[in-house]
Amino acid sequence: MQQTTATLIVALAGIAGTFGSGIASQRMSRKTQRELWNLDNRKQEFRELLAALTNSYIHLLSESPLAVLDADQVRANLEAKLGMFKTVQDRILIASDVNLINIGGRWEEAVREYTKDYDVMALQRRYLSLSSDIVKSALS
Repeated sequence: MQQTTATLIVALAGIAGTFGSGIASQRMSRKTQRELWNLDNRKQEFRELLAALTNSYIHLLSESPLAVLDADQVRANLEAKLGMFKTVQDRILIASDVNLINIGGRWEEAVREYTKDYDVMALQRRYLSLSSDIVKSALS
């Protein structure tokens, strides 16, 4: 083999290696960006879920047999309750987590029990349990 042929082969191998490493680096970068996007959006979905739960909880506390609510307050309370259930249903990236900890079912039961006897402490325990489970899921 002549020296020019050997030099040409080495040069081609160097070019191929450089080109190949660039492609591999780009693929790894895209994968990392996709994973970061996924993590960021999962966190956002958990934040929205926790905000909807808290909003529903706050509005529920304003309801009691002794409370006199005007039409706007009644409408706001209903929107908060419905907003919570809508938020539970429209989660995409965390749907399996939402189903696993049964957020919708547990909150529906909490609302139903609260509107029977207006036990604020029982509602608070259920709210704190649910919010704690949401935060744990968001951090895992």
